[in-house]
Parts: sequence; structure tokens; C-alpha cells
Amino acid sequence: MYPLLFKIGNFGLSTFGLFLGLAVVFGIYFFVRSARRAGFSEEKALDYILICLAAGLVLSRLISYFEYPAAGFWHSGYSFTAGIIGFGLLSYLYVRRLRWSVLKIGDCVIPAALAGFSFAQLGFYLGVSGKTGDLFVALIYFALALSSFVTLKKEPRTGTVFYWYGSVLFSFYYLYKLSQGQLFKLGSLLVLALAVYFVVGLKRRGYFMEANLSKDFLQKIKDRLMRYLHRINEQEAQVKSEDNESRNEDASRNSEFEDEAENENQHTLAQTIGASLSQMKNQIKKAMLRMNSGKYGICERCGGPIDKARLEAFPEATLCLRCEQLRENKTPEGN
Repeated sequence: MYPLLFKIGNFGLSTFGLFLGLAVVFGIYFFVRSARRAGFSEEKALDYILICLAAGLVLSRLISYFEYPAAGFWHSGYSFTAGIIGFGLLSYLYVRRLRWSVLKIGDCVIPAALAGFSFAQLGFYLGVSGKTGDLFVALIYFALALSSFVTLKKEPRTGTVFYWYGSVLFSFYYLYKLSQGQLFKLGSLLVLALAVYFVVGLKRRGYFMEANLSKDFLQKIKDRLMRYLHRINEQEAQVKSEDNESRNEDASRNSEFEDEAENENQHTLAQTIGASLSQMKNQIKKAMLRMNSGKYGICERCGGPIDKARLEAFPEATLCLRCEQLRENKTPEGN
């Protein structure tokens, strides 16, 4: 294929090296963008991904060097499995230290990682192997990355992307290891362990169980949620209209300082109310999504059933009472 793009003297740029660099750059970009949309501090998110990525790359190179010492440290390549484990371990410690939600940050990491893997695998195909199978793997990574970004936009960030695509990624990679005849290698067993971890995580969150709720009860709840959603949309429109009208009046006349301050306070209040309404609307949409997927009435955190009386009182609830209390007692993520 194309191992070297160009060479000047002793310096050469390899195709795989270029695509590996693109994988890192685009992976960081997609992660920071997703983290910002999820409400995390962009500066802290960038610090987090750079530190954890560096740890993953260092461990990846070290393990590869110990496996192939004859190649030397700088030419021994990278161990994919060791990189994942190094990144994951430091990531967990770092996230716990910042008191962020592991699942929420995981929803941002997985799509970015899949995008990075697709670039890296394409570079491996073009610059190293030239095998059709490796091109096929790159296309699968790309398809998973694209679908995970779509899911991330539609589904509230609650670990859905983290567990679903984590289980698919490592199950697929384990099969890839088997196709290479690496059944009993340590890396293959570690990948299998990661696949099992994510599948168990799905089970614990209730993805393989159904709530025992009648169709009549679900329809009644759905009708209530639709009414709530309609009412919130009307309130949002009213708050926005009143805020725009107030600001237009303020712009059309020379106001006194006190009037300007009062109008600014009214605008801030309108924004606060709007944010609260938007949060309520997102929660209702999340409950309706779980209803459409057959998971309504199953706690999205622990996978246990939500008490029917709680659903009747709070039809938008997606957490059981215990998990809701734990969530309220936690320090919120973000800044």
C-alpha cells in the first residue's frame, strides 16, 4: 500500500502515523464538543482527555515494548488493549476526583473513541496491512461512530451510549482477535472481560427486562406526559414572547439606569425560567423514549422497578426513589 507519504533525508511521514495523529485530533475535538453540550466545563474536559489519553498512550507503548523488546522502545508500536485499560483506569480515578458522573462522561468518550478508532484503523489498512479485512474493520468503526453520535443527540446522556456501544465495541474487537488466531493471548482475554463488563452493565440497568405495567396504565401515563409537554411548550413560548417584548421596549426608548437594571433582571429571570422549563421538557421526553423502547418503569440507574405509585405521582420519573435520592445528594457535574 502506502507506508510512507513522503521522505526528506532521514525524516519521513508514514501513512499510519498521519492517520494516528488525525485519530487523536478528531477524537479530542469530538469529545470536547460532546462534553460541552453535556454541561461540562470545556477547560476541565480538555484537561481530562489530554491527561488520560497521554496515560493510555504511555502504557500502550510500554506494554508493546515488553512484548517486542527487540524492536526498541520507539519502534515497538502500541498495544490497543493496554491503551484502553490505561485510559480507563486513570479516567475513572480522574472523574471520581472531580465528582463527575462516570456514565455521563462515558457517553461523551465512547463516540469520540469510535471516531478515532475508525481513523487509526484506516491508516493501518493504508500504511501497514493492505488487507481487505482491516478496511472492513475501519468501516465498522466508522458506522458505529456515526450511529453513536446520532444516538447521543436523540437520547439523554444517562449511560445509554456508554454501555450499548461499549458492549458492541469490545464484543466486535474480541471476534476480531479470534479471527487473528489470538484466542488465548492476554490481550484477547482482557478485551473479552471488557465486553462482559459492558453487557453486565446493560443488564444491571434493566435493558434486558420489561416492566410489568398494563397497556391501559401506560396509555394513561402517555396521555398525561403529552399534556405536560404541550403545557410546557406553551409556557416556553409565552416566556420567550414576554422577554422579547420587554427587550424591544427597552431598546426603543432611553431608559433610566434603574429601568435598565430592572429589565436586565427580568431578562435573567426569563432565562432561568426557560432553562427550568427546558429541563422539565427533556425529562418528559426521556420518559417517553423509555416508554417507546419498553423500558418505562425500569430505573435507568440500578435497573430495578420503579414503584407504580411513584409513576402515578411523577409520570416523568426515570429513577426509582432510592436512586433519585442518591442523585440529589451528589454534587452536580460541570464547572
